[in-house]
Amino acid sequence: MAEKNKETKKITIGLVVGWIFGVYLLINGISLLFSYKIFFAILQVLGGILIIPPTNNFFNKKYNFHISNGLKVLIFLLVILIIPFVVSYYKIFVLEDYSTSDLSYGNSDASSQTNKYFSGYGQEATESFYLQRGLARFKIKHSGSGHFSVWLMDSKGNNIDLLVNEIGSFDGSKAARVPQSGYYLLDVDADSSWSVTVS
Repeated sequence: MAEKNKETKKITIGLVVGWIFGVYLLINGISLLFSYKIFFAILQVLGGILIIPPTNNFFNKKYNFHISNGLKVLIFLLVILIIPFVVSYYKIFVLEDYSTSDLSYGNSDASSQTNKYFSGYGQEATESFYLQRGLARFKIKHSGSGHFSVWLMDSKGNNIDLLVNEIGSFDGSKAARVPQSGYYLLDVDADSSWSVTVS
C-alpha cells in the first residue's frame, strides 16, 4: 500500500512539473513570436510541446518512451538558459571580434580619414581622400583678399557641401555631413595661398 501511494505521489509530481514547465514555455514562446525573435520562439514552443503531459503520454503509448522529470528539467534549462546564453555569447564576442578585426585589417582606408592636410595657391582641386559616413571637420585658412570658396565633392564630381564662400582672408572651421563612406576631394577657388586640414 505504501509503495502504491509513493508511486501515485511520483506521478503527481511529474504531472505538475510537466504542466508548469510546458505551459510556461508555450506561453513564452508564443509571446516571443510577436517580438520577432523567431528562433527562440520556435525553440520554446517545441520545448513546451515536449514537456506537457499529453505529449509525454503520446510518446509513452506510441514509442514506449517516457520523459522523466529530470529530462523535463533539462529541456527547460536548455531552452530557457543554456541555448540563449550560447547564442548571445556567439553574437557578442565571436561576431563582434570578427567584424572588428575585419575593419582593422581589411579596410586600411578607414584609418586614412584622419588628419589629411592639403595646401596650395590659387584655384586647385585636391587629390582624393577617404571619408567615412558621418560628420567630418575641416580647418580652413586663406591669406588672400579676393574671392575664396571650397566645395566638398564626391568621386563623381558632384557637389556635397559648400564649406567656405567668403571674400578676403579666412581662418575657421566647418563641419560637414558625409552621406556615405567613400572617396572625396576639395575644389578650391582662391587668389592666394590656402590650406585645409581634414579630421
